[in-house]
Amino acid sequence: MWKIYKLVCVENNRCYVGSTVNFKRRSKRHITELRHQYHHSHKLQADFNAYGENAFKFEILEETDNLDKAYERETHWITTLRSYPDGYNLTYDAKHLHIDPETRRKAASANAFLFQDAAYREKCRLRAKRQFASPEARRAASERQKLFVKLNPERSRQNSIAARRAAGPALKKLLAKLVRRSDGIVYESIRDAGIALCPQHHELGRSRVRQSIKLGKPATDSEWSFKWHQ
Repeated sequence: MWKIYKLVCVENNRCYVGSTVNFKRRSKRHITELRHQYHHSHKLQADFNAYGENAFKFEILEETDNLDKAYERETHWITTLRSYPDGYNLTYDAKHLHIDPETRRKAASANAFLFQDAAYREKCRLRAKRQFASPEARRAASERQKLFVKLNPERSRQNSIAARRAAGPALKKLLAKLVRRSDGIVYESIRDAGIALCPQHHELGRSRVRQSIKLGKPATDSEWSFKWHQ
């Protein structure tokens, strides 16, 4: 059963509207992100810091058993309660397809500033490691991503293009590094090592070589391990 809820600040009556199939887990996640200063809504984070946790409370607005209906009703409540632009929502529709340019610019600027700090990057790395530590968590994340791609095909395509562009220089540098197999053979790149490992499935071979380098043990279905050649 999908629940449409709001998180309201009793000090100023501003609110955040959302929908979830697991209200208990989602509400806890909001509070955890706010306590640790990484909630996606910078407006909500600012008021949480100013007024404190006790100034906020959750309310369930309605329930539905249909995902599309949940998105429709969430959008309705965002408009009715004016949680965008007067409240804490960053977009006026539930699928988050229409984030205004100024909000995008502020978020990008804030992230760029934060990631200059090595301690913050390490904190994010450890948080992500804990978040995906169990098979159940990884499976749930995979299902959420598949649902997102299904509901937002154009945005998913744009995200994929942007990620490839951002990773381009670093990826080229990585692919050009020499790789040494445990029997002493040196390959010009991960690509060459992957082709040698799986001649019929080059992508699979590259993936197994990368995994072997990362874990420091033989690649799957292979007697050889790989590492960077110094």
